[in-house]
Amino acid sequence: SCPVGSYCVGSGAATACPAGTYNNLRGQSNSTACLPCPAGTVNELTGQSLLACAFCPVGTVSAIVGANALSLCRPCQPGHY
Repeated sequence: SCPVGSYCVGSGAATACPAGTYNNLRGQSNSTACLPCPAGTVNELTGQSLLACAFCPVGTVSAIVGANALSLCRPCQPGHY
């Protein structure tokens, strides 16, 4: 069956979920199985599970759902963490 982090259309080969998304389930058959990483996390890799949606580094944050580049984690505003 189709592996975690991907989807398989028909009986075709696995297509990796894009960076910024994840899929925790095997055997998925379309791209809607790839869910965006939550705000405050980032995933720069393709074909990943939710574990790859890592929190932004300390002192930074991202309000973007589906962030796919570490550069989207911006410094926190003064007085926030």
